[in-house]
Amino acid sequence: MVERPTSFDPIPTPVHSAKEPQIVFLISLPRSGSTLLQKILTAHPEVASTGEPWILLPLAFLDSERTIEAIYDHANAARGIRELIGNLPKGRQSYIAHLRQFCMGIFQDLAHGAPIFLDKDPRYYLILDFLVELFPEAKFIFLFRNPLDVMSSMINTWLSNKLTLHAYHIDLYEGVRLMSRGCRVHANRGIDVHYEQLVHEPREEIARICRFLQISYRDDLLVNFKSVDFGGSMGDPTGALQYNEVSPASVNIWPKKLNNVYRLRFARKYLKVLGNDVLAPWRFSVEEFDRTASKMNVRFAGSLKDMAYRQMSDAWRLLSGTRIRKMLRERKYREVYLIR
Repeated sequence: MVERPTSFDPIPTPVHSAKEPQIVFLISLPRSGSTLLQKILTAHPEVASTGEPWILLPLAFLDSERTIEAIYDHANAARGIRELIGNLPKGRQSYIAHLRQFCMGIFQDLAHGAPIFLDKDPRYYLILDFLVELFPEAKFIFLFRNPLDVMSSMINTWLSNKLTLHAYHIDLYEGVRLMSRGCRVHANRGIDVHYEQLVHEPREEIARICRFLQISYRDDLLVNFKSVDFGGSMGDPTGALQYNEVSPASVNIWPKKLNNVYRLRFARKYLKVLGNDVLAPWRFSVEEFDRTASKMNVRFAGSLKDMAYRQMSDAWRLLSGTRIRKMLRERKYREVYLIR
């Protein structure tokens, strides 16, 4: 029998600074240089940040039935939370006010008195409208990087050069679409930054961002970022940790990575599915891809292997879900069922 504790140490009451910090959200796809930009800005004495908190993503879906898998049956929980919201004096307005107070308290503690707190998490593109609802005075930095370079970086960094992108399908498709929509809908509170321009003209771009944040530009930001360490396990495992200076070495890497017949065919189909309207904020198009591809020395080697990996990856994405993951977890208890 598990013994239950009979007493607890008192939890200290958080002490917040008197003034709430300006909240700034850095919105990007994974592998877009967001950790690099986050470190450069955090090197400023008026900006505080921390690795990747992840706290706002689950909060955004607390009252949604379809989006969280949990042991306690989240569909029922979401129904109960929606009823709770309905019983509040001002309904959702009261609910959001309580969530804001909770989140702002955490951000105040993390800011340690700095006037600006910069929050960066992968997949914030999924909850842009919620972030605006929660923090109506927040500012947004939309960081764009060529989606094919993002894909190539994923393949190189996380996938051992295999075309197994099922875990990042949401980033490469919905992420691109939602960032394109978000930068347009929330243009009045955001600034668009392009990774390619950032690494080619870092002083000009960081100065432009500083003006947007209403802080003074400092040349030492591009030197001191190397010593910024957020700690924790989340964030870029390479990128900013690899370079001692801002470098354009990772710009336009896709022709070297997507360089066989199958990968090139897959890349073109991917861009056509997105369409030029969606790609416009990314400063890329199907026509530009075709112009570059027509000059490439494309090989066939590896195409069959890539096709096999891609098909397996798609099959896993389409067939795997709650039931298969649950089965795999329960194998240690010898409780594997296909049908219950």
